[in-house]
Amino acid sequence: MGHFGAARRWLTEEAVNAVSAAEAYLGLFQGEGAAEDRAAALAQARIAHEEAAGDGEPWVDRWRLTRATAVFTALGEAPPPVPVYDETTDAPIPYEAEIRAWVDELNAAKAAGKAAAND
Repeated sequence: MGHFGAARRWLTEEAVNAVSAAEAYLGLFQGEGAAEDRAAALAQARIAHEEAAGDGEPWVDRWRLTRATAVFTALGEAPPPVPVYDETTDAPIPYEAEIRAWVDELNAAKAAGKAAAND
C-alpha cells in the first residue's frame, strides 16, 4: 500500500478543503482503482460542488465548481444541477424603501426639469 496508504491517512487526518480532497481521492482511485477511493472521491466532489454552488448561478465559486465538476466527469458521473439564484430570498437592505422613494423623487424632479426645458 505504501504511498497510497500514507495519502489516505493524510486525507482522513488533515483538514483539507473538499475540492482538494476529491481530487486527491480521484488520484488514488486512478492509481490503485480501489472502490473506496472512488466512493470517497464522489462524496468529496458532492460536498465541494454544493459548497461551490453557493447561492446559485451566477453567484458561484466558478473555480471550485469547475474543479468539482471535473472530478465527476473523470469518474463518469453527472454533477448535480446548480441552482439559480433567487433574489426574492434576500433580506431587504436597511432603509431600502426610503432610498427607493428618494431616487423616485430625484427622477421625477429630473423629468420635470427636462419637460420644462423642452417647453
